[in-house]
Amino acid sequence: MEVKLDDIDLVKRTQSSATSPLSEVRTVYDVHVEGRRSIVELKVPGSSGNVLQDMGREPITILVKGEVWGPDAKTTIQALRAKADSGESAPFSSDLLAAASVSEVIVEEFEVDQLAGNPTRYRYLMLLREYKEGGQATEGEAAGTDEVQEREAEEASAEEAAAEAAKEGEVHDVRVQLRDHSGNLIPGVEVTIEGPDGTHKAKTDEEGYVVVKDAKEGKYDISVSEDRFGDVKVQVEVKKKGDGAGTEGQGV
Repeated sequence: MEVKLDDIDLVKRTQSSATSPLSEVRTVYDVHVEGRRSIVELKVPGSSGNVLQDMGREPITILVKGEVWGPDAKTTIQALRAKADSGESAPFSSDLLAAASVSEVIVEEFEVDQLAGNPTRYRYLMLLREYKEGGQATEGEAAGTDEVQEREAEEASAEEAAAEAAKEGEVHDVRVQLRDHSGNLIPGVEVTIEGPDGTHKAKTDEEGYVVVKDAKEGKYDISVSEDRFGDVKVQVEVKKKGDGAGTEGQGV
């Protein structure tokens, strides 16, 4: 096994010669690698189905349990402690398949025990977290974010275009209904409507209505000239939606 933090080999045997005693032995007896991928569900406008988007993986964590013993063991433990206390990132390499993509880490936790009865033997636990310079997104994450932003922009543009088309396609009618003082409908009475479309004259239908369909924006003067009503004149205004008003009507 090969595990290396910066310039410190965590698996190593050191001796001055083949016949001399070992000055230091470093070993790793347990490694646990954990990583997760982020999957989000995106709604598709105009569809009953959704799409799953892979946002990439989150930073990998590596839990290392190891042991160092020998006359030089204390120096190695102090070097590992300094890496943890600095709070700075350090190069990392390993032949472990699960951690092969990790090239730089931060030491988040470091715990060490000196084995009783042996002042030159130490056992440690070290938690490493994958580090990306400048907060750079992990593999696949940036691409996934760009795709989501692009999709959101497309959806916003589509909604804006649909709203604009709907606005342009709005149909406004000027409707005039005649009723007497008791609320009864008055059919067969001529009504004059003057506005941007010109002058329209028509008699009220069975429900007392006169309608000018698909009226243009602007003000419309409505008048009824009949002896039993006297001289009745009102004004209405047609406005596009979003201007604070719609088509207004007037009863008599």
